Amino acid sequence: MANTKAIVEGKIAGKKVMVFSKSYCPYCKLGKKTLEAYLGKELNSDDYEVWEIENESNCGEIQSVLGSITGGQTVSIAAFLYFLMLVRSISLLVFFGIGIFLLKKCARIFINGKFVGGGSEVQALDQSGGLRKLLS
Repeated sequence: MANTKAIVEGKIAGKKVMVFSKSYCPYCKLGKKTLEAYLGKELNSDDYEVWEIENESNCGEIQSVLGSITGGQTVSIAAFLYFLMLVRSISLLVFFGIGIFLLKKCARIFINGKFVGGGSEVQALDQSGGLRKLLS
């Protein structure tokens, strides 16, 4: 875990914008799309990195490190399934709704070494003009 932490921290420190992503995550896609609009303008491609972590053998470890850095709370699939076993009357609709909300979130976006949030937060920053200020 110490090596993973050093790698994650090195990536955050080494780029103006560092995105930890999963290619299939809609919030990750939103964040990347928002940031990519600034490429070649306020954001140089050498200062921007996206790490698609879903195929990394230590993906769970990377997410744990990111959670400890950002203060993000995650719930493991096993813990969620155990909870579901205890409350058997939950309908499938609620199961999927709560499950999607509680399971590990991925989009973690850092600008100038500081965590700014995920896709929704970056989009809100963009809409308020704050993203342009951070990138300038």
